[in-house]
Amino acid sequence: LLMPYEDGASLRRGTLMAGLANGCAIVTTTPQAPLPELQHGREVLFVAPGDVEGMTRAVLSLAQEPELRATLQHNARQCSRHFGWDEIARRHLDAYAARSQPAPLPVS
Repeated sequence: LLMPYEDGASLRRGTLMAGLANGCAIVTTTPQAPLPELQHGREVLFVAPGDVEGMTRAVLSLAQEPELRATLQHNARQCSRHFGWDEIARRHLDAYAARSQPAPLPVS
């Protein structure tokens, strides 16, 4: 899946998140700010914005390297689980539970 963005990839892009959730091998543009969740060669392949030759090479590498393609697909699915509604709900419940604990009494 080729997803070039002039201003780089972002976790706020619904199309990118959908590609991850569907286990697509993704070629996208390097984000403006680091995205620890997405690493080049692990979940996606990053190419500089406007680098048409780089995008072509990246897409061809996915076509010619089934192991790389399979790695990206597997890791994309795994990564997307961190952003699913079940995980979001679990994090909220954990945050509420942590705040509902009584504060410790001061030691005199």
